[in-house]
Amino acid sequence: MRGKILFVLVIIGLILSMSSLSFAETSGPIIASGNANPVSATEIQIPANLPVVVKTTQELTTHKKAVNVGDGVDLAVAKDVTVDGRVVIRAGAKAHGKVNRIEDRAFLGTPAQLSLEVVEVNTVDNQWIPVYGFYIQSGKGKNDLRQIITASLATSLFISGLAAGNENNGDRNIGLVGGFVVACSRGGDAFIAAGTEIKAITKN
Repeated sequence: MRGKILFVLVIIGLILSMSSLSFAETSGPIIASGNANPVSATEIQIPANLPVVVKTTQELTTHKKAVNVGDGVDLAVAKDVTVDGRVVIRAGAKAHGKVNRIEDRAFLGTPAQLSLEVVEVNTVDNQWIPVYGFYIQSGKGKNDLRQIITASLATSLFISGLAAGNENNGDRNIGLVGGFVVACSRGGDAFIAAGTEIKAITKN
């Protein structure tokens, strides 16, 4: 009788052990198949000197000192950037730049200059990577053909007036006035229109 009871207990123990093993095997973590996972930072390898085109999102100008050296500038990526057929920087992604140099317009028709530096762009996996790129825009100068002719004529009249002395005060005065007007004429302000594309490259 005891032998039968022991045999039954052993059978029950074996059944319980197998059930526990079966449960352990089926209760592990569930791993989804397919490509649902986003690209991680470790999967993206962006080489140096990779061309990136960005664009301005607003107008920038030296007029009335609207911008200053060091001001941050919001930019946007203009075109998809791919590595081995995979998009690593998507068009429309955010980018940052800054105003790195300003030259005010000056006398003698010298125009203003505005220089913009591209600093960083955002990748598809939300990394900010450094880039290198510059854009320089000059205003309109006052040294076109008409200004050159006017300046030359004014200078000629001034010189001839000086040579003639007091006998040609009229010519001398015209030369003085013309030369003064040309000398005091300032160049134009610099404008960078919204949507202006700027070429840059990734850094090491």
